[in-house]
Amino acid sequence: MKKAVEAKNLKIDSAEIHLVADNTVKVEGKDAENLISLMEALEEHDDVQKVHANFDIDDKELARIGTGN
Repeated sequence: MKKAVEAKNLKIDSAEIHLVADNTVKVEGKDAENLISLMEALEEHDDVQKVHANFDIDDKELARIGTGN
């Protein structure tokens, strides 16, 4: 895909492969809070380069937890 875009002389800001989950797991309440805390801890760890997950947390739940997402 990148080569095809470059062949059209279009500027590419970034190009990378993403993992996309085939299915998701709905998470709510205390489990959602714990999961967000775990994800934040993993993302902040110096040895972790990327974090992938397949959870689904409702936007209202995220706002309640205070992530702002």
